[in-house]
Amino acid sequence: MRGISNSITTKMSSLTLPTKVRLIRHQSLVQILKETLSDAKTVLFLEEDLALSALLLPVIEEYRGQGKLVWIKEISLVLTPKAILQALSALDAFNADQFLVIGNDAALDLAKAVSLVLPWIKKTNSEEALFKKMTELGHQEHIQRVTLKAVLTTSQCGSALMGWVRVLDEATQTLIVLEHPDLAFDDALIFMDESVSLSPSQLLTSGMKALSQAADAYWSTSATPVIRHLSLNAIRKIVTTLPILLKKTDHHEAREQMMIGSLMAAFAISNTRLSAATSTGLIINALTGMDPGLAGVLILPELLRHNLGSIQNPESLYEAFNIDNPEGLMSWIETNAQGLASTKLSDYAVESEDLNRLSMKIEDLGALKNNTVALTADHLTAILKRHL
Repeated sequence: MRGISNSITTKMSSLTLPTKVRLIRHQSLVQILKETLSDAKTVLFLEEDLALSALLLPVIEEYRGQGKLVWIKEISLVLTPKAILQALSALDAFNADQFLVIGNDAALDLAKAVSLVLPWIKKTNSEEALFKKMTELGHQEHIQRVTLKAVLTTSQCGSALMGWVRVLDEATQTLIVLEHPDLAFDDALIFMDESVSLSPSQLLTSGMKALSQAADAYWSTSATPVIRHLSLNAIRKIVTTLPILLKKTDHHEAREQMMIGSLMAAFAISNTRLSAATSTGLIINALTGMDPGLAGVLILPELLRHNLGSIQNPESLYEAFNIDNPEGLMSWIETNAQGLASTKLSDYAVESEDLNRLSMKIEDLGALKNNTVALTADHLTAILKRHL
């Protein structure tokens, strides 16, 4: 693994990497939790089911009894001002040294959001005021916050590296995506223990999410040769290993290569800007419940066709995706999703009259302008219509 780690470092020498990433082997989650907590006062973001399955409850209760730990275990799939305020109320007067996340994207986003507003939150308990303040804070040059640490598995290893967080105002159905480099985690431990079981559906959606991130980074208006190199390598690894993992979820080598591919995708997109596929996934997930990775990857074939005349070295993209045309990519997506998740928007209660509203919400995020070829809400509506 040392050779792989060194090669990643070399390829990323000209990128900004705010997160310190370490690979952890031959340790249990119990050992990692004890070492990470040490003497620091910690807010732990961890769903109760994972705490039970990983046998973490005795450690959690020990540190809670010493007054060194607050446990946030209620984590909603979609981040809202209400969820943020609920988490903050659990902190009360607890003066944390660090936030520690063991879990999925939802837990990571919640920790980011709470860290963002924590220095200010005592001034309000209003969801509307919180939503407004978060928008203001996202425009500051520097964000003051506690140390953010994450323990990640192969299913979501890239999420902690992203310098953004999304929040949905349920009252107005408005989604904001705050982009700021200080929202990336300080430390990420990539947990490579085989005891962590990942379902085929988890592997599918996390792989598709990384694939859409890698593609968005490749054809971003701010992409560089280094970013494109990373993106292509990420795509190759994901396309090669995901089908293997869906047939054999405990395939060690494939899991490791998927983790590295996801990590490369995360590094690539965190050095560009939120773009079409990723923002589409965020909006559709927030408003329909469809997984963001699957929602984002659905439009990749059409984006590939749309961008083909302007992207550098399109042949390398075809080679990385292992396809001859954009239709081949859609076939690959549908084949891998078969029996695990629907690729039809209509199965998530999306109707034809909803498409323009969804597209306008995506355009309002301002991310479509980061696509290498001009892309409008009308273009996106036409694309989404093919997936009803």
